[in-house]
Amino acid sequence: MLLAILAAFAQPMPDQLPFRPPSIPLVAHDPYFSIWMPNEVWTSADTEHWTHAPHQIRVVATIDGQEFRLLGNPGSKTPALPQTGTSVTPTQVGATFSGMGVKVELIFLSASVATDLDMMSRPLSYVVCRSAATDGKPHQVGFTVSVNGLLAASRTDQQVASKIEALGKASVISFGTVNQPVLATKGDRTQIDWGYCYLGAQGGSVWASAEATAPAGSFTARLEFGPRKVGKAPVEQVSFLAYDDGRSIQYFGQDLKGYWRRNGTDMRSLLLGAADALPAIRRACEAFDKELTADFMAIGGPDYSLLASLAYRQCIAGSKLVADPNGQPLWFPKENSSNGCLATADVIYPMSPQALLFGPALAKALVEPILAYGGSSRWKFPFAPHDLGTYPLANGQVYGGGEQSEENQMPVEESANMLILVTAIAHMEGNAEYAGRHWPALSRWAHYLVEKGFNPENQLCTDDFLGHQAQNVNLSAKAILGIRAYAELCRMQGKTEDALAYKTTAENYAARWIRESADGGHSRLTFDKPGTWSQKYNLVWDTILGFGTFPQSVKEAEMTFYRSKLNPYGLPIDSRGTGAKLDWNIWIATLTGNPSDWESVMQGVYRYAGETPNRIGLGDWYDTATGHLNFFEARPVMGAAMIPFLYRPALWQKWAHKNPLNPAGWAPIPPAPVVVPVMVAADQEPVTWQYTTDLPAPDWFKPAYNDRKWKSGRSGFGMDGTPGARVSTVWDTPDIWIRRVVDLPDPVPDNLRLWLHHDDDVDVYLNGVLALKREGWTTGYEVFAISKAALKSLKPGQNSIAIHCHQNQGGQYIDCGLVQVSKPKP
Repeated sequence: MLLAILAAFAQPMPDQLPFRPPSIPLVAHDPYFSIWMPNEVWTSADTEHWTHAPHQIRVVATIDGQEFRLLGNPGSKTPALPQTGTSVTPTQVGATFSGMGVKVELIFLSASVATDLDMMSRPLSYVVCRSAATDGKPHQVGFTVSVNGLLAASRTDQQVASKIEALGKASVISFGTVNQPVLATKGDRTQIDWGYCYLGAQGGSVWASAEATAPAGSFTARLEFGPRKVGKAPVEQVSFLAYDDGRSIQYFGQDLKGYWRRNGTDMRSLLLGAADALPAIRRACEAFDKELTADFMAIGGPDYSLLASLAYRQCIAGSKLVADPNGQPLWFPKENSSNGCLATADVIYPMSPQALLFGPALAKALVEPILAYGGSSRWKFPFAPHDLGTYPLANGQVYGGGEQSEENQMPVEESANMLILVTAIAHMEGNAEYAGRHWPALSRWAHYLVEKGFNPENQLCTDDFLGHQAQNVNLSAKAILGIRAYAELCRMQGKTEDALAYKTTAENYAARWIRESADGGHSRLTFDKPGTWSQKYNLVWDTILGFGTFPQSVKEAEMTFYRSKLNPYGLPIDSRGTGAKLDWNIWIATLTGNPSDWESVMQGVYRYAGETPNRIGLGDWYDTATGHLNFFEARPVMGAAMIPFLYRPALWQKWAHKNPLNPAGWAPIPPAPVVVPVMVAADQEPVTWQYTTDLPAPDWFKPAYNDRKWKSGRSGFGMDGTPGARVSTVWDTPDIWIRRVVDLPDPVPDNLRLWLHHDDDVDVYLNGVLALKREGWTTGYEVFAISKAALKSLKPGQNSIAIHCHQNQGGQYIDCGLVQVSKPKP
């Protein structure tokens, strides 16, 4: 009987989408609660986190006593119900199935309505199972939804604890790690291991596959809806999947919570109201989807509508909306797959169209962290910062020279980015009041661009994966528009003389730019290299903001040349190869406003999205000749897909005015703490440690361990070229163990912290007691809290410190000191 069923269902799925998405974001809330289906047939693969960690959601339908898979578990003997269609909108994704005389719909609904920040920030998705008879006969239909323990853990061996409870009329199972290392892990391809995942429903029963405490890799939470009679009228059974991280982002030492929590709402109250809120949420989502997808269709037809819907969800999934200490919104994008930084200015720049489209609240929430940091006493440079740290710790820039030096900064890039985006906010609002809040910083950056922007020195830009470049013509265009943007802000504030001076400078620079970059009908890659070219995607703002600093003829000449360089999967970023950025291809398609130009570029973009063999969240650095991914996946930069709206003032204003919220009064960034060395590290002076790269005895970390047979070496230990490293002793093996003794005064100083630079995973012991266990890496020395037990072990006189560091990939380095940390005096 089973073989007969399988044979009957062995048929291809009709293609109901204009192209095959490389991966579909089912649960799209933030970089940790981000679950994808990497196949158009939902039973042909298991769901996964954007990092490809096995974050599994599985759904099974029981029809008249027979079980059929709807989602995941491709190796199961349980047959799959044939999938007949797939749908993707900004707030909902779904699949339809048919068999056994029943039509089934499986829908993931996330209230990610960008015009309502409260709704958008709620970390809860509804899983809707809808069934109806298609053969005129009654049927008994039930569903089982299950999720694995790795939704709340970063390793399969982490212990998770579960709890089953009744919340109002709902049965709920929750689970999370036993040790709850809140905000203790930072990095790029990381998964959350604190907080709690919730699965529940009204009318369903829940249970766990393992004991109340079990390894995450062997734990499964299940929700079962028993069989219900189904006829012609659809019957729905709705569950919810939610994640409560408690504390979401550390912002200069302050732990911030999700925006939805700012007025005292907690997960318990959110879940208690989940069922009752569903009708209103569904109406809001359906109205939002209907209107937005209609605009997508009017702009670019079904292909653009699908691409933009996927991009919208990806942008939401790659960012976290939190409330600052004053309850004001801050929106932190994460550099998924490209180093893990958060609030990166040159990620904010390409994703900004999605924020700008939906009004001042979201747009200001996106740029405020960089602007506030760049204007604070913590930032000492005359140009804008690159980032605020490594997700989820926004404690200061880690890229390049960080706060210490100008090494590997992006001075022209980030300064112009911020000036352009603040001007776009002013353009949207019709006033420059928000710019006034950050006027000293914006003025410094504008002056810097006048001095350094026209012919940039050898430096990085947003396309840093291509390396340093001097005399970058596209970067020069961005600087010119940044200067022109500042002139516009001056005009809007009544600063007439400054407005004229900066406008004149921008226009003079633009005239020089046209002359000095000219290369036979198009512009060069760099001023000094004839026979080269590059995309001038930065010119889009000249039209959007109504400047006219560069003549339309320049843009048309560029586009005519670009059309001669198109490859099957789009336009390369420049003459150095066939690599392209998906976000910039969408921007460049809008450059002239000509529908033919748009279509000529976007055909390759749609072909790439539909044919790339890389089943990932839209990869934005790819090969235009082959459609293969070069790098970068699931990044929030895909908010770039909303840029056509910004060319249509009435359409932009329509959406921008849907959210009346206009935040102000953000809390100031606290001053930097005072850090005083107690045990110096190599950033001040190398010191001697005992070390070995051979596996030591199990008690290697205990004070009494005899390390005399170990080698002696000066700190730090690692490889030259590792960011922020001060290498005195080469370490090039997978593991290293180091030990030393430190004398502490009497009394032992208060507020002791580790002063640590580790690349990669590290375990630190003080007097044989675990002080810190950390995965990932740093790019410089950072302050880390010491466990309470380890602090308690410290005593006047001699204390042992023992460290193990494990190398995973890339650079490697380990060094550690002790510091006393205190608040600055008023």
